[in-house]
Amino acid sequence: MQNNSYTVAIILPVYNGAKTIAQSIESVISQSYTSWKLFVIDDGSTDATTEIVAHYCDTDNRIIYLKNEINRGIQKTLNRGINESQGTYIARIDADDMWSDRDKLAQQISFLETHTDHVLIGTGARMVHETGEVLGAYLLPADDMSIRGRILGKNCFVHSSVIFKRDAILKVGMYGEDRESRHVEDHELWLRLGTVGKFANLPAHMTTLTVSNTSITAIHRIVQAKRMLKLCRIFRKKYPKFLLGYTLSLCRFLFFIIVSIIPVPQSLLYRIQEYIRGR
Repeated sequence: MQNNSYTVAIILPVYNGAKTIAQSIESVISQSYTSWKLFVIDDGSTDATTEIVAHYCDTDNRIIYLKNEINRGIQKTLNRGINESQGTYIARIDADDMWSDRDKLAQQISFLETHTDHVLIGTGARMVHETGEVLGAYLLPADDMSIRGRILGKNCFVHSSVIFKRDAILKVGMYGEDRESRHVEDHELWLRLGTVGKFANLPAHMTTLTVSNTSITAIHRIVQAKRMLKLCRIFRKKYPKFLLGYTLSLCRFLFFIIVSIIPVPQSLLYRIQEYIRGR
């Protein structure tokens, strides 16, 4: 297909992702929907990421590789990808995740094109530990009303599963680059997007998340939970059920503090988190 014509810009940020990025790229290439361009934004990797991505660039002209000269962080890296891209829609995938259903893009685009008042759609997910252990799977609230009733208390979207409208994100602003948005940059953006359009999740496990003890989310979960409390307060007048959402966020914050003091087996911790996500 022509390199200058595509509907979906897929943004894949990576930092030292040589161990897993090939499977992420392969899951994009295997999609039945083909009108896309994949922007791999390397945030200053020092491993073999460049060589691995170069191989795919040589074999598929829909794959574009860009590298930050210095490590700029996830927020600025994501925004660079958006600025470098075009297309009607923007999709996200991380270097350690993959799309496990080859019709994922096709079904999400079909939904957005037939539900023109929607600006963001995700999917359910499976969780796999980096050791290969299957931790489980969960679905998220599917329709706009259900999502709005829960989104103050939890992030109702898997970041590596979402597709959102480009014009909507340009209207509300891209990922926040300030310190307070770090580790909750996706949730904060969804809350802004919801002020200009509707939400949805496909009720299917179309994305596979690889979790590890050293991931950014695992390391910074207490800070993340604390900043989610702040998001509740900021958006309390934009979404319903503030008290419920704030209570759930507070419980999550206290839970992470407790497990930081009292060791919990990682497999059990992830299963508890999976249960919380699915509620």
